[in-house]
Amino acid sequence: MLTLTGKVLNVFPTNEFKDQKTGEITEAGHKVQLQYEEPVVGKGKQESGTKLVLKDFNVRALGEQYKKAIGKEVTVPVGMWVDPETRKPGLYILRDCLPTIISHVPSQPKA
Repeated sequence: MLTLTGKVLNVFPTNEFKDQKTGEITEAGHKVQLQYEEPVVGKGKQESGTKLVLKDFNVRALGEQYKKAIGKEVTVPVGMWVDPETRKPGLYILRDCLPTIISHVPSQPKA
């Protein structure tokens, strides 16, 4: 299973919408905004590093539970998909999965 670690910045409601191609109706719900680091790999070692990403994820009816984690670092189980046109990967939070809040343990001073 893949997990994503990030900070919950916001949770907001979404409206019901209808897919224009399939006619499928998606019920109103919530999205969560997560900020996380993503690796960046360049051609040489000097070009490698990380970048900050801010992404909205559907969490549907779990908005109230995610609101409890605003401002906190969490881990969530995610899945991956690939856009058939661009062939770029994307992440989504698995359905009905709640965040696990990470409690940081203060580092111990070295003797």
